[in-house]
Amino acid sequence: MKKIILLMLAMTLGGMAIAQSHGDDQINTILNNDHPISHGGYGAILMKYGKILDQDAWFVGGRGGWLIDHRFTLGLAGSGLVSRVTNDDWLPDNPDPDIVARLFTGYGGLLIEPIIFHKSNFHIAIPITIGAGGVTYGLQHSDFWSEPVFYEENTEVFFALEPGLELEINVVHFMRINIGASYLYTSDILMPDVDPNFMRGFMGSFAIKFGAF
Repeated sequence: MKKIILLMLAMTLGGMAIAQSHGDDQINTILNNDHPISHGGYGAILMKYGKILDQDAWFVGGRGGWLIDHRFTLGLAGSGLVSRVTNDDWLPDNPDPDIVARLFTGYGGLLIEPIIFHKSNFHIAIPITIGAGGVTYGLQHSDFWSEPVFYEENTEVFFALEPGLELEINVVHFMRINIGASYLYTSDILMPDVDPNFMRGFMGSFAIKFGAF
């Protein structure tokens, strides 16, 4: 027993000596942290691709916020559907064959984004958007740029949750590129001639960030 106590005492004294000789490597604590916290921020152009009603769906939007200690972003994010997604099952009586029922939607909200391996040129970002969105039908001429006619009775608001996983690449000190994927979860959307979960699914994403990192 005495040998064990002496061994433990020697290990403790040795650990204290090593800690004193490497004062710069001490562990930070909540109540006594000498590590200065840096603050920055960024704005990003965001593009996403997925499938809605078995059709190609392109979203364009943005995100940005307050970057805390290079490790965590708190901000806002949002995106809207820019490609044409139609639903021939929903089409009020209309004799014009050139009229289509087009879907219009967008969503956004609070952005929470932890960053892993932030000191590396290649690191991991985990953007999580929590918010709401809206979706509606609009009758539109086959000409993409024609003005649509909306019907308020076919407009719905939904809850949106979108966690993602992205590879983030440092290009220059003020610009980064993100490539990744996300999953969009929505509350049930009760619109005619579609399943309540028709907007749920995976999306690929690409973003360009500009800011102070």
